[in-house]
Amino acid sequence: MATQETGLNEALAADGIHALETDLAELIVQLGHDRPSHILVPAIHRNRNQIRDIFLREMPDAPAQLSDEPTELTAAARAHLRRKFLAAQVAISGANFAIAETGTLAVVESEGNGRMCLTLPRTLITVMGIEKILPAWRDLEVFLQLLPRSSTAERMNPYTSMWAGAVEGQEFHLVLLDNGRTATLADPRGRAVGALLLQGLDLLAGLEAVHPEQTRHLDVGRHPRAGDGGRDQLDLGVADRHRR
Repeated sequence: MATQETGLNEALAADGIHALETDLAELIVQLGHDRPSHILVPAIHRNRNQIRDIFLREMPDAPAQLSDEPTELTAAARAHLRRKFLAAQVAISGANFAIAETGTLAVVESEGNGRMCLTLPRTLITVMGIEKILPAWRDLEVFLQLLPRSSTAERMNPYTSMWAGAVEGQEFHLVLLDNGRTATLADPRGRAVGALLLQGLDLLAGLEAVHPEQTRHLDVGRHPRAGDGGRDQLDLGVADRHRR
């Protein structure tokens, strides 16, 4: 989303460089010559019939008899992307968090494409908004719980990748993006939004300190039902959350 914010793909295209999106939803948006409609599910405005038609029209290696079944669509995208991954020399990633104390970057995802970008190409470029920086390693624990619960109501994300610099044989570049973020922080209203977030984090930390056995699966993104007892309000395990 940071590269979408800055129009990086368009800038690269103007210089004759074709950037290929590797997230499945972002790939659908790109092949459909479209724009994201949701920050978490960018292609939510497309149904599977439309996605099949996009793949048949824009992916030369898609099976000729491709159906609109999700498993077939996913398999077609996987085969298409795998060939691109194995040939790419440069990858551009985002970062969900950066830890100032250790110089560690972290990406959370659900498809494995991020991990492929981090490890296969010879050059890795990470574009990260400065608001992603956390002071210390211990702060990451809270945010790794907060992010999936607040965004998708999951206990945890399927893939968490962390790295600090380049591995042997790889070149690494980190681009820190401001683009108005410092001005927002300096604005009283912008700071008020940040204060609300910090209050939520303080609440989570306080509940975990008092009821550690009951807040292991705390979903801070939802309100307890009226009439629930105090214990039930804290104990929002996965099975309990789905049942409610």
